[in-house]
Amino acid sequence: MTTTRLLLIPISALALSASSLFPVPSAANESATAETWTASDAGLWGKPERIGAPGIVKLPSGNDCTYFNGNYQALVFPLNPIEGLGAFTIEVLFRPDADGAEEQRFFHAEDEQERRVLLETRLDPNSGRWSLDTHLWADPSTRQTLLDRSKTHSPDAWHWVALTYDGQTMRHYVNGVFELEGDIRFPPPSKGRVSLGMRLNKISPFKGSIREVRISPRALPPAELQSKLP
Repeated sequence: MTTTRLLLIPISALALSASSLFPVPSAANESATAETWTASDAGLWGKPERIGAPGIVKLPSGNDCTYFNGNYQALVFPLNPIEGLGAFTIEVLFRPDADGAEEQRFFHAEDEQERRVLLETRLDPNSGRWSLDTHLWADPSTRQTLLDRSKTHSPDAWHWVALTYDGQTMRHYVNGVFELEGDIRFPPPSKGRVSLGMRLNKISPFKGSIREVRISPRALPPAELQSKLP
């Protein structure tokens, strides 16, 4: 008679966990602080390439903002502020003009593998009101765009916009109010560059002012997003 022996192997030894396939943000990032770029401290990300000489404007509060005239002006910094982050929040305090182009890019970070993050506006040429357009691009088959043209906002006024990514889902907000979300697998970016006021390939210039950019190494909940306006 032949005796059959069963070899029992724990499932955990056979199966790869989801975290081994797709790294998730470290819990240590929960207490990490935001990195803040302001027009008054433009050296945070290194010395920028100043394309078209965007101007510095003094606000009534005494703070500075950078003004882009919508005609080939940008600040290009020699690093990627979201390098290595599996989760992040990008917040921008900006003031779009009513007479800018219909499609404008005011934040563009891209790494050496061409993975990129874009924050954009879509203007209604009749009213001057704008909608927020956010985009994550991991590769030609993995990309996500969030845009709802029915959600419009006033031009010639200050607004906080935010894009969060938690390792699975991207969401965007205007003045702390949730608008849209979508899932995407976006690997932690590598070294790269970031441009304010125009795409890195020098198209789609922004017309308006940028006061502050905040980068947090986690996806902030709505209660923690910036909302105080100048």
